[in-house]
Amino acid sequence: MKFWTLLALAFLWVANADGQDLGGGINACTNVGDNTGISQPCGGATYVGPCDAIGADCSSPGALYSVTHGMTAAYSGSLFQLIRASDSTTMDIGMVNHVVNLAAVATFCNLTYCNYSKLYDQSNNGNNLVPVSTVAGGVNSACSSANVCAPPFEIDPSNGLPIIRTIYPTELYLASTSGLTGGTHAISAYFYGNNAGESPCCGFWGPAHTFAAPTTEGTDFLQVMTYGTGSSTPPWYQKCGSTTSLCMGIDEEQVVDATTDYAPTAIQDITGLITFDGGAATDTMKLYGNSATPLDTVSPPLSTSNGYTQTTGTSIRIGGGGDGTPSDGIFRDGIITNNALTAADYTALSTNNSSFYSGRSSACESTADYGFAWDDGLVDSGGQYQNATTYNTWIAYGLRLMRASYYGPIADLRDSEVTPVTHTYGRASSGCGLDPAAATFCAANPPCYVSRLYNQGTGVMTAGTFGNVHDSYLDLLQGTTTAQPQVTFNALNGLAVMKFSGAQSLCTSGGGATYPYLNFMAVVAERTSGTGYEDALSAGNSPQLGFNDAANSAFTYQTLATGAAADSAYHSLIVEFSNLYVDGSSVSSAAGAKWQFDPLYPICLGVSYNSGTPQYYLTGNVAEAIAGQDTAPGSAGAVNAEATIFSLQEAAWGAL
Repeated sequence: MKFWTLLALAFLWVANADGQDLGGGINACTNVGDNTGISQPCGGATYVGPCDAIGADCSSPGALYSVTHGMTAAYSGSLFQLIRASDSTTMDIGMVNHVVNLAAVATFCNLTYCNYSKLYDQSNNGNNLVPVSTVAGGVNSACSSANVCAPPFEIDPSNGLPIIRTIYPTELYLASTSGLTGGTHAISAYFYGNNAGESPCCGFWGPAHTFAAPTTEGTDFLQVMTYGTGSSTPPWYQKCGSTTSLCMGIDEEQVVDATTDYAPTAIQDITGLITFDGGAATDTMKLYGNSATPLDTVSPPLSTSNGYTQTTGTSIRIGGGGDGTPSDGIFRDGIITNNALTAADYTALSTNNSSFYSGRSSACESTADYGFAWDDGLVDSGGQYQNATTYNTWIAYGLRLMRASYYGPIADLRDSEVTPVTHTYGRASSGCGLDPAAATFCAANPPCYVSRLYNQGTGVMTAGTFGNVHDSYLDLLQGTTTAQPQVTFNALNGLAVMKFSGAQSLCTSGGGATYPYLNFMAVVAERTSGTGYEDALSAGNSPQLGFNDAANSAFTYQTLATGAAADSAYHSLIVEFSNLYVDGSSVSSAAGAKWQFDPLYPICLGVSYNSGTPQYYLTGNVAEAIAGQDTAPGSAGAVNAEATIFSLQEAAWGAL
């Protein structure tokens, strides 16, 4: 073999050895080895990051961030750091072919829960963002640990790539930065993310002080993404045009310059950009959002017109909120540069976004991922949104992956050995089912039974618990061996289900806590015999979801609604806002808003409780069960949860 051929092969081996594209696009970039089942192309022979796309205007950026990919082709370091709940160990997560290495995440976070503990600056300035250890002011403000204050590690179910979601009170922050020129100096802040969160005020991303810190008039420079109220009464500083609209604006830390519904008007991905020319020319700010035409042009800024000189800060924040209110959004990429970027720069950034993100999907988008929708405006006594406990699906149970972001344990399985052995199993390393080691374990001493089913939803019951922290209160348990449901592998569309034989159940440990208001619950279940009431999912007398006291009939006790559901067949049963759906079709349309799980009774699969007495045992199978909070029809960010849930159920289990 010729010398030059050997040299070329050696170069290719080196390029692939550390997973980096060292040769300007030598690698195929079609499979980065993650466990989401998605293809991750580089998008061309030569990789171009967002900062590369705007050329000289990003030649000396102040800060570059991303949880998904390299912001420049030259960057080969880590994207972020995770902290593991099981032992507080941290791990830096890097890239393969310029794309986040999710295989490393899967290994590190297996059977536990991970939070972001650092977001690395990809410029040369070292402006790494870290969680705040405490949050001053407001309600639920004390964070018990950095693991609680850190944003939870999450996967966007629509594309299989990481996101940062700053659920109150989490935020990432850096007070003292390098390479940013504040004061009356040109500056621009770009981000690519999503507004699927709630915030009455103020800011989300950009140079700014931390949550609830004192305001310095005429300083700071943030993008505002919010659910508006059409009110100027605090804490609703962000004045959208109506109480049910979404809007985006500029927080100048004197007046939020967004008094009309610029955009967006729905939950959507946003390419956002705010620019300030520093006062050297026209003293102008511009706001771009999903359009190369500015949504707003302010000249001079409102702070100037109110007697303040507009200056910009040099601290950097993602989430947290200014003026004492939280700011909840989704962040993927960000650039802060000491230049006033142009409309052409915006177009280049938007095109780069499209090239990288378009066409991606997650094979493990699951039933509990339907969320990313807002609640309907519940606030606590301090005026803060309660989305720390109500965003996404509150509870989710099943012997498969119920949420794309979930890396924790799924079930404890007990075998039938003379001296029984119990093992804990999580998600498979590939695909979306249970770890195949579970089937191997159970085949040695069959059958296996479920002694604990872990909640894969996002609900917490413990006061002061935030972030990606598992709350064992919502796990389903069964300590009596004869009452444990049996595992049936390869039962429905190749996935495992739980078999209840008329005297089995899985329940939370009991009542005594206040459950949040919920307005939807859903199961995939089958009744195999019997003609009495049989509950698949319940929480005390109300609500219940299962099968009616007649053959071939489903019911929900919440509305006393019934519908046809043939026995000995799996069905999707969904109740949403007091409306019952069977296999995607509405069988009742009752008036009603939201209901609340009864705090005096446990949440159960396979049974319900009345005054402490078990009743309505199921003889049949449960594939999955979820419950949570949906937005009221017609409100801002409303989604048709029933249709979405049913579609995701069928994607996992086959036609229902």
